[in-house]
Amino acid sequence: MITLSVLTSTNVDDMSRNRDYIDLINTQRWRKVRAAVLEDHPWCEDCEAQGKVALATEVHHIVPLESIKDYGRMQRMAYDRDNLVALCAACHKGRHVALKSNSKEEKRKRDMKAVEDFAHRWYGETPGVVFSEGEGVR
Repeated sequence: MITLSVLTSTNVDDMSRNRDYIDLINTQRWRKVRAAVLEDHPWCEDCEAQGKVALATEVHHIVPLESIKDYGRMQRMAYDRDNLVALCAACHKGRHVALKSNSKEEKRKRDMKAVEDFAHRWYGETPGVVFSEGEGVR
């Protein structure tokens, strides 16, 4: 059975107050990049990874732009397709809730997931390669 969920609203209170970020996402360039990401990935990528189906309505920056101090780098990362993921509203909110967790354990999990996502994006399926804690991994 396939469950399709559609959520289209974003809570304005959750939006960044970083002026540079706001300026970058209020451009024609961002609207074109965002539309292209949603066209290429109409389904939520997080839901797909969990075997679910949900319409992607939002585009998330994997590396948060607010964490980048250099404006030039922030600008490059804002439009870098490798730094963008198509999500449904629920998964997008979930990613932001997880980002706000500052525990070492949560940061370690996020870092490990980022490495796995990067490897999967660039190398596809990597049989025999496991990214997990073990000897030699800190």
